Amino acid sequence: MKRLFIAISIFTILIFADKAFAQNENLNTEAKTLTYEELYDDPFDINKLFIHIQPMYGELFSTNTTMGLGLKAQYYMKM
Repeated sequence: MKRLFIAISIFTILIFADKAFAQNENLNTEAKTLTYEELYDDPFDINKLFIHIQPMYGELFSTNTTMGLGLKAQYYMKM
């Protein structure tokens, strides 16, 4: 019984050993350059229509149970 437990333990360790060392694969590669576009939150530049859709919502409470769908639209005019 003890030999079976040791055999199963070794087999399990060998199967999952690649998961334990998965992070070492990226150590020898060069770092890639990260480029990004800067976004500014300027309220005077906004001239867009935003539509928010909430497919389903629900709330369960002892005094108030609600369920339904949600839709909201916002339009920010340029001033």
